[in-house]
Amino acid sequence: MARPISKDKTMEKILYSSPPEEIAPPTYDASQSDLTTTFANLNLNSAGSEPTKDRCIAHLKLLEAFHQLQEDIATTDGLFGIKDSFIPAYLSQPEQAAVLLKIREKRWAVYVAKAASRFETWWEKSIQPGSGMMQQNEIDSGEELLPFTPDNLPPLDVIMVWHSYMLNPRAFLEDCIRYGKVKFWRTGLPWAAIDSRIDNDGLEYSGTGQARKSFEAGSGLAWDSLNDPPNGAVQCPKCQRQMPCPWTTCGESFFSSGKPGRGFADKQFELRCDFCKVSVNHDVLRIQKFREDLQKLLLRDVPMPGTILAINGVSTSIAETEQSGFRFKPDLMACLVLEEGSVLFPNRIIKSSLSTDLLACTDVCQNKTPTVNDIRARFDEGLSNKDIVWMSTKRTGKLLESEKIAVRRMMSRYWDNSSPFALDLVGAVIRQGSFIKKMHSIDWIHSPALGATMTRLIAKYGRYFEILEKFPGQIAVPTLDVDLACYPEHSNGPQKSTRRCFPPSIRNAPAGIAKLQNPPALSCSGTPNGTKTLVAAAVVGGAVVDVVVDVVVGAAVGAVAIDETVEIDIRHDKRSKG
Repeated sequence: MARPISKDKTMEKILYSSPPEEIAPPTYDASQSDLTTTFANLNLNSAGSEPTKDRCIAHLKLLEAFHQLQEDIATTDGLFGIKDSFIPAYLSQPEQAAVLLKIREKRWAVYVAKAASRFETWWEKSIQPGSGMMQQNEIDSGEELLPFTPDNLPPLDVIMVWHSYMLNPRAFLEDCIRYGKVKFWRTGLPWAAIDSRIDNDGLEYSGTGQARKSFEAGSGLAWDSLNDPPNGAVQCPKCQRQMPCPWTTCGESFFSSGKPGRGFADKQFELRCDFCKVSVNHDVLRIQKFREDLQKLLLRDVPMPGTILAINGVSTSIAETEQSGFRFKPDLMACLVLEEGSVLFPNRIIKSSLSTDLLACTDVCQNKTPTVNDIRARFDEGLSNKDIVWMSTKRTGKLLESEKIAVRRMMSRYWDNSSPFALDLVGAVIRQGSFIKKMHSIDWIHSPALGATMTRLIAKYGRYFEILEKFPGQIAVPTLDVDLACYPEHSNGPQKSTRRCFPPSIRNAPAGIAKLQNPPALSCSGTPNGTKTLVAAAVVGGAVVDVVVDVVVGAAVGAVAIDETVEIDIRHDKRSKG
């Protein structure tokens, strides 16, 4: 492949600079083969600000434990009433294989739904129990951490949800603030304690006897999710009674003809209260969540979800005063909006004008089939009414773009999410499963060059931030190995993960750089608006550099996309699939 021509000397300097010798491709020797010894000697208590080789290895161990859990659950025939025998005999072998995959994915999806429910119970009963929702003047900005040890860790399924939750740092911080669990946010994942409970040979997680007793006593749940009662429980939004609810009702007809299930973990969930005859589904639960948040705003002045953090994750004053230092301080108060700004606009317009209509449209006694679209319609009507807008903003004219964004951010907490959290944790775990599967397939954890590989990806992690700093108006999508270094930083907690220097242009999350879940799709042939794309070989790895950078020139929002599936050999001018 010919070396591309770029007029941007800064880009050329980053892309074509010679890699340092310490990140050259690793050699294999006998000293690297004793993986068990390597696992047993990880140093996870260091106070360094950068990702370390040992932290990345510990993260790989945890991901492999998650993968083993998924395989065990997915391949257990008959679990949750989902049997391999549901595969129609008349299908061809490829079709039968596809149905078997669907069956296994369904078992896992049900298990993850249970895991998210168990995490919610653990969150409520064991993490700073009794803490109430916080008003702005009550927010704790101290430095106290929660004392996690191997004897008070939760089961692996709960850790899995916790891990995925922390990879969404703004949502995690927002919820910890709203529910008065700031110490939990500050603590991060206790890597040393978790790693000590992962077997160094089989990479399986097991809890101590005391951990099992503590979890079961504190949460009222069994240590093993499969030993919990077969049904969950849903609260009726009208009479407030707890209704037993199956996790899934998917039977043979679901996999043969697509007949939907009606359990809580099913998309078409539906349940009827025997006492008040109200029908409950996911839409009703989302509406109930909004109604409860609305009542807390009106009665206790608790801000609505999505209206706590500034749009870029930090306050405007911090972004303006740290232009030279580029260092994010782990100060919780700096992350908040403590004045009546655009982010708080949804709270103001609700309290001034929309509360009556919103209470009416979310009342299941008046509206038998409510949806989140009903709430959106009320906001659309209010935002188009000049008198209502004036009452909320004390000015005439159009809404500011930041005020529109604030409303959309608040509404995003309710689309496809009936949980009390800022995001759907079931979806977060399922999305993370793709990365876990890739890490298992690559199998770095069993490589004799594991240590050298971790050293190289940490170097690439540093280069990734160089790209972010040099091109502040663009988006950079990390490769898998850079992701592996980023993830422990997300889950370290602010005391450890925010000491890296972040420029204001990329300091968009209080606990690190927010993971880009849906990176922009770029094409070498151009984009829909006619802009051109420059393909350039990138950064590290010896003679073969394994990153491709696509730069969109002249787009409204520029982007730097990194594709981990292609390798480029500059010296030999050829491409090969990696």
